[in-house]
Amino acid sequence: MINLELYRTFFTIYREGTLTRAASQLLMTQPGISQQLQSLENYVGKQLFERTSRRMIPTEYGKILYTQIVEPMEKLNGIEEEFRGIHLKKESKIELGSPIEFYSEYLIPLAARSDSDFRISFGVVSELIDKLRKEEIQLAIVSQKLTDPEIEYDPFIEEEFVLVGSPSLDRSDFPKRNKFGKEWEMEKEKWLLKQNWFVYSSDLAIVRRFWKENFQKRPVLRPKLVLPNLKLILESLSVGNGISVLPKYLFRNTKKSFVMFPECKEAKNHLYFASLLGSKEKTKEIKSKIIQLVDKDKK
Repeated sequence: MINLELYRTFFTIYREGTLTRAASQLLMTQPGISQQLQSLENYVGKQLFERTSRRMIPTEYGKILYTQIVEPMEKLNGIEEEFRGIHLKKESKIELGSPIEFYSEYLIPLAARSDSDFRISFGVVSELIDKLRKEEIQLAIVSQKLTDPEIEYDPFIEEEFVLVGSPSLDRSDFPKRNKFGKEWEMEKEKWLLKQNWFVYSSDLAIVRRFWKENFQKRPVLRPKLVLPNLKLILESLSVGNGISVLPKYLFRNTKKSFVMFPECKEAKNHLYFASLLGSKEKTKEIKSKIIQLVDKDKK
């Protein structure tokens, strides 16, 4: 009969994603854990992981084996903890990456009220994905799915973005719908192109989505202000004279009367959970807590 420790080694490598982390978790040397994995692969006659420079990526057979042993291994670990008297009240450290606006709007209670230790990182999508690759964070909330064989994505929520102007913005000459079809669309676009645009990034990522939804093409405009923080864009609009495309959740608690444009369609944008390939089980609990918190806040 095969040594149970070989399955424990496989289980830990699958969860941790690297030999280094697995060895640390099991209090073993890296050569020792590699030897145990090789023994298990020889026994089952299948390769269980693809070895890369940064990650241990489970093969299809490795995924099948994991689903077969995950429940009994978790039960065994639970029994061991009870017998050793180390059923910790505190959970392991959680390293989370998020857009700063989304975190400040929804997730502050997650870390502030938790028994867990949290390490929070902010950044744009490319920065957060890079932190995932370097294993500086375990989970990221992102608005794009970048192509990377080592990263997997799960759908999270859909954001709604609206066109909004400064309280001082004069929209009295905004085209009225007394014309139909393309002529009215052309006049709306012409009016919008004349405005002072406050945008999140020079590539107009959010504005592009709005433009495509309303005019079926890319915008050709020169932004007045580029500011990589949506909340600060809203603050800038409140004291300036400009226009932007911002998520609806930013207006929930504001007392200022911004100029809105119900004539224009909202732009939709999906948020995703991003994590290293093979780490879904490890991040399942924190993802569930985030979903519950956001759902509760929306009610």
